[in-house]
Order: sequence, then structure tokens, then C-alpha cells
Amino acid sequence: MAVATVARRYGPGSIAFPDSGRSEGSGERIAPLDFAAVHAQLKCKGETLQLLWEKYRAAQREVSYSYFQFCSLYREFRGGLQCGMRKTYLAGEKLFVDFCGPTVDVINVATAEVHAAQIFVAA
Repeated sequence: MAVATVARRYGPGSIAFPDSGRSEGSGERIAPLDFAAVHAQLKCKGETLQLLWEKYRAAQREVSYSYFQFCSLYREFRGGLQCGMRKTYLAGEKLFVDFCGPTVDVINVATAEVHAAQIFVAA
């Protein structure tokens, strides 16, 4: 289904979201979000959309978007960003390796020594 069709069906003023710009019963408007800042914060190590939404929710108190709405609006913002550096390679031509996150402790059962190990993904 096209985004425009979904927006018409389920957007503001529809049966599903009668007035998505206001919190229920309060008549207050939800403050607009700076998704450029959200996008920049997602690049930080350990930051997730769930954590950012929880911080946003705590800062806004009662008048805020639900997690679903927050993610939908972020996806809409991200869809408008320009993507670059697309490269195509033949299978087996190149190997890419990336370390994924923090180190993991590996414990030697015989000596009880603890060593930090990096986990990496190759594609």
C-alpha cells in the first residue's frame, strides 16, 4: 500500500487517529520533533530508537507521541534522506569485516582467567 494511501486512511482526522496532533482529552498540542537530532544520536554507540523514545517520553511527560508514532515519523524522515556510496561487487571479490559493539568476556574454565574478546561480522 502506498504511503499516501496509508496517510489518508490512518492519518490525522481518520477514524484510527481522530486528532493525532493532540493528546487525548487535554487539548494540548504535541511539540514537533527534531528528527535530524534523533538521527545523529542514533549514530552513538549503544543508542537505540527505543532508548531515544523513552528519553523523549520522559522529557515530554503526558503530551507525547506513542512509540509506534515516534518510529513511523522517524521512518518518514529517514526516507527523505539522500543515500549515497552504493557500490556493487561480484560475489567473492571483496570481504568486509566489522566489529560489532562492546567486548565479550571469555573465561578459561581451567584457570578462571578472563580475557576480553572482540566479536566481528564478515560479509
